Amino acid sequence: MWQQVPRHGTPRPVLRLAGLDPDARYRDTRTGTVHHASVLTGHGIAPELPAGDWSSEVGRRCRVPHPAT
Repeated sequence: MWQQVPRHGTPRPVLRLAGLDPDARYRDTRTGTVHHASVLTGHGIAPELPAGDWSSEVGRRCRVPHPAT
């Protein structure tokens, strides 16, 4: 993920992930936060990147196995 410094007063854009299994959940490997695929594809995530133009980070989401029923 990377970003340009936004213009003054404009909201930071969110990143909507594509190609996820719509019935799955995904865990952020850095924070441990788990989100349903519909949240990641529909609402997106707002990455907290360092200040500065073209700042970047690598974000990894791993699919969480479905619990056995």
